[in-house]
Amino acid sequence: MAIIVEEEKKNTPWFSLLVIVLVLGFLGFGTYYLFFKPVPGIEQFTVSPDMESVSKVSKVNLDMATVTDSVAYKMLMSKISQPELKNFGRSNPFASF
Repeated sequence: MAIIVEEEKKNTPWFSLLVIVLVLGFLGFGTYYLFFKPVPGIEQFTVSPDMESVSKVSKVNLDMATVTDSVAYKMLMSKISQPELKNFGRSNPFASF
C-alpha cells in the first residue's frame, strides 16, 4: 500500500467572496445615500399651484368688525336646537346591581 502525500489545493470560494463583496457594496451604497448625500430641497417638490393660491389667501387680512356688523351676518339664524344634557348611566358604575 502506497502513501500518497500531496499538499491540499487551496480553492478560493468565489461564490462566497462575490456575496461578501456585494453585501459590502450594498451597505456602502446605502450608507452613502442615507448619511452623506445632500438632501434635495423638499420645497421644490411640495409646492404646487394650489399651494401658491393658498398662500395668497392666507396673507389676506380679515377685519372681524366688518363681518360681525354686516347685515348678512345679523340675518343668520340657527336652524337647530342645542342638545339637551342628560345623565346617562349610573352615578357609580362600580356599585353592585
